[in-house]
Amino acid sequence: MLKAAQREVHCDDEALCIYTSGQSAEPKGVIHTQGSIVGKAHYLRTMFHFTETSNTTATMPFFWVGGLVMALFPTMDAGGVTHCPERSTWSSGAVIGRSTAGSAAAEEHTRQFANIPALGMTETFGIYSWGRDVAVPKYPIAAPLDDLQPGFELRLADEQDGEVGDGVPAQILLRGPTITTRLQKVARSEAFDADGFYRTGDLGVREGDRIFFAGRMHDMIKTSGANVSPAEVEREIDALDGVALAVVVGVDDDGTRGQIVTAAVLLTPGAALCPEEIQHHLQRRLSSYKVPRSIVVFHSIDDIPMTPSMKVRKRELAALIRSRIETQN
Repeated sequence: MLKAAQREVHCDDEALCIYTSGQSAEPKGVIHTQGSIVGKAHYLRTMFHFTETSNTTATMPFFWVGGLVMALFPTMDAGGVTHCPERSTWSSGAVIGRSTAGSAAAEEHTRQFANIPALGMTETFGIYSWGRDVAVPKYPIAAPLDDLQPGFELRLADEQDGEVGDGVPAQILLRGPTITTRLQKVARSEAFDADGFYRTGDLGVREGDRIFFAGRMHDMIKTSGANVSPAEVEREIDALDGVALAVVVGVDDDGTRGQIVTAAVLLTPGAALCPEEIQHHLQRRLSSYKVPRSIVVFHSIDDIPMTPSMKVRKRELAALIRSRIETQN
């Protein structure tokens, strides 16, 4: 009976639909095939040296691609055991550090990759690129895209899907074995170019033989003709003692700037940072146009609009910050 069932399953059969969180855009239903699932599971199992003696802890829910891809499926592929704690430790990034393998070599490989940030998304069924450096000063948001999953192709394209030169921020387009085949109720031409490359919505910059991640297209803030990456500013705010969470968003400006850079900062219990202190810190670390003109301090996570998967609803947050600014004025 099992063999008969296996004969009925083809690698291109649709197997799974995962909805993205929709923090800065409407949620998308992302379709993956049987082959995509098995291929990614086998790739990561081999990378992490998991075996039938491996034990992993599920640190993220299984309705996220991270929970499936970084713990459950690679462990299943190896024949190991995944433990589901009573309450998962939710995180917006892939957590590998708590996974344990059945040998010292496997544990060392797991630690090695856990300490190197990687780039991935629901549409690629998890991580597709690993960096050799954690980050570089000029592009501090994420590791460079140095090593791609085998079979992946990457190019940078302008708004007309044309090639761009060095130093020009452009959209990252991807084609590869674990790319989604389609988005639920979205025309293929909207998500893919004519050559089958998926439009990721991520920005990259090429310098020589390296490509650097520059942020999300929809997240970029356009202020007085300059682009500001929220992730870069958030990184600097997060470095302050007493900051539990920093979220930078653009708020429409009634004047000539287009948008103004603003920030919501959640403090840790007992912290007493004020907006002026945060701005003073940023003025020493960032160009003046990147420093938030308005900073709203929160003392409870419940006051920040979040999705069910614990990601910030950025459009609602921008509206909340704007109302706070108008009230103060």
